[in-house]
Amino acid sequence: MRILVVSDTHGNYPLLAKVIKAAGAVDLLVHAGDGGNDLKHLARDFPALSHVAVAGNCDPFSALPREL
Repeated sequence: MRILVVSDTHGNYPLLAKVIKAAGAVDLLVHAGDGGNDLKHLARDFPALSHVAVAGNCDPFSALPREL
C-alpha cells in the first residue's frame, strides 16, 4: 500500500494536484491539516483516490475531525 501524506496546502490546490500526479500510483492520501477547500476538489479530479483528513490550526471552523 502506498500512502501519500501532505499538509499545509492552504488552498493551493493546483500544487496539491501536481504532487498527487507526481507521486504516481497512490492508494491513500492523508491530509494532516490546513487544507482549506482543497479536499473538495479531490473527489472530482481523483475519484479513485481514497483520502482522510484532519483539521489543522488554520481550520478552526472546519467540520473535519481534529484527530483520526
